[in-house]
Amino acid sequence: MMSHNPPIYIAKLDATANRESTLKYHIRGFPTLLFFREGQETEYEGGRTKEDIVSFLQKKSGPICVTYNTVGDLKTAIDNSDVAIVGYFEDTQSSEFSNFYKLMATLDNISAIYITNSEI
Repeated sequence: MMSHNPPIYIAKLDATANRESTLKYHIRGFPTLLFFREGQETEYEGGRTKEDIVSFLQKKSGPICVTYNTVGDLKTAIDNSDVAIVGYFEDTQSSEFSNFYKLMATLDNISAIYITNSEI
């Protein structure tokens, strides 16, 4: 058995007995797998094997955005990514950073990087 910290929970919902949830999340076909992170749902459209689902969950449960403190580390991260989006923010408490973070949470297969050091 694998472990993850914090734990990842999987729940099964009987859509016929929970019609309200079926309507709320626009479930039209069965089985439908939804992943929830910070209140935002993402429909899982990958393979149906245990390995496929676990791989998806591991990717989605990792950090949404990462930061680097040196130009070298940033360049290495960009070079190791198929697609990377880098945002510069003076303040991670700003609405601009909050909007960036929320948008990055909706995207798959993209490395989201933020920088707070203007020298980088």
